[in-house]
Amino acid sequence: CAARPRTRGLVPKVMQDHFSTLQPVWVEQHLKLLCALRQVFGSDLDKPIILGVIGQRHFATVVEPYSHAEALQHGPPADMSRLTNVESIANATGIPRETVRRKVVEMVEAGWVVKGPHGRLSVTADATAALAGATDTANNMLDVTFEALAGALVADGLLKVEVPPADQG
Repeated sequence: CAARPRTRGLVPKVMQDHFSTLQPVWVEQHLKLLCALRQVFGSDLDKPIILGVIGQRHFATVVEPYSHAEALQHGPPADMSRLTNVESIANATGIPRETVRRKVVEMVEAGWVVKGPHGRLSVTADATAALAGATDTANNMLDVTFEALAGALVADGLLKVEVPPADQG
């Protein structure tokens, strides 16, 4: 089994060394994602944070190697006790409990969240569908940012990239 390369702390160094080229990419991509989320959530940026916590806890309970869509097709996990609730979200995010409660009610009404026993919360496939554009934006953000970071790492001799030959078909 090959050892994993030690990469913790590498990004801050590369960002510092290549600030003038990487910072504009980083900021531009984050602004695109924030704008996409703002549009989906009606200018309410607390909701994606809250839904993110619910989603993280939901997918942490999935033990089968499902894709994201497959995991949601199965509905709420069988073990709902491992899911989050309003109080936990408020504690984790610093968003006031009443604000979390009110926004969760709105997301339940929109069909994005299911509330189970003891107030346990789970995301739905409807949330995934509603967020498809923002998810594409996030994936593009990661792609563009990774490309810029990888380019800086290659320039510094810290990363070697082998490009496969072009398809001759």
